Amino acid sequence: MKVLDLRQKGQTQGFFAECDALRRIQHRKLVKVVTVCDSLDYNGNEFKAIVLEFISNRSLDTWLKTGNKVGTLSLIQRLNIILDVAQALEYLHNHIEPPIVHCDIKPSNILLDEDMVAHVSDFGLAKIMSVDASRQSLGESISNGVRGSIGYLAPEYGMGAEISARGGVYSYGVLVLQMLTGKEPTDAIYDGTTSLPKYVEMTYPDKLSPIVDAAIIANSGGGQETINMFIVPVAKIGLACCRDNASQRMNFGEIVKELVPLNKLCQDYFLTQGASSGNTSDIGITL
Repeated sequence: MKVLDLRQKGQTQGFFAECDALRRIQHRKLVKVVTVCDSLDYNGNEFKAIVLEFISNRSLDTWLKTGNKVGTLSLIQRLNIILDVAQALEYLHNHIEPPIVHCDIKPSNILLDEDMVAHVSDFGLAKIMSVDASRQSLGESISNGVRGSIGYLAPEYGMGAEISARGGVYSYGVLVLQMLTGKEPTDAIYDGTTSLPKYVEMTYPDKLSPIVDAAIIANSGGGQETINMFIVPVAKIGLACCRDNASQRMNFGEIVKELVPLNKLCQDYFLTQGASSGNTSDIGITL
């Protein structure tokens, strides 16, 4: 259950935005709403809550934290999650009318079920696009104001640009790079002159190895071959989503089109590796 703190500015508006978004979406990789409560509590105070389906394996943020108690994600699991989120956002951008921009894509808003399938949640900051704007290359929003989380916001928002579909792509790109490196976009290594995308860009493609999350190699093996076959192509997608020029960023249709065969190749590669060793469980494959 998500209970809103109505003492915080914008919570009521966020509640109605989330309800409006959720009532129109039907996708297996988006968290489903069970019911909505809009009434008064026992003291006569306004009470608003959204009851969501139970997703058992916690948030992606929990899994990415160093030293967590739930375990670490294999390369296959990370690529599956990256694809799951892309498919959910591609649906929001391209398959409902008018489109919806989530506006707050980050690991804590990605929930994992018992099969480690990712479900996008928390539409409190979602923006419904105008029909005319959704047909533009940048898909400008009908509403003003920049919302989201520090480190995931597109740079143009800092210059007064309106919320856009391409801004959502940028946030997704940061998420992808975070999953590959294990570094948060707000880590202290960024001194204000750089960012997670710039940090990865400086090493791409030949010097990625030192910045790849050590847990990926530890769980998946393969060393440099794994990096060249899978990490480099996914990093390329992440960087293409984070270009400073919004019009040059990939869209989610292109992202999904590239990720599907890459994920299939990764599954086949590690299935072969696991079959030869007699163990597929440690790399995230269930036979």
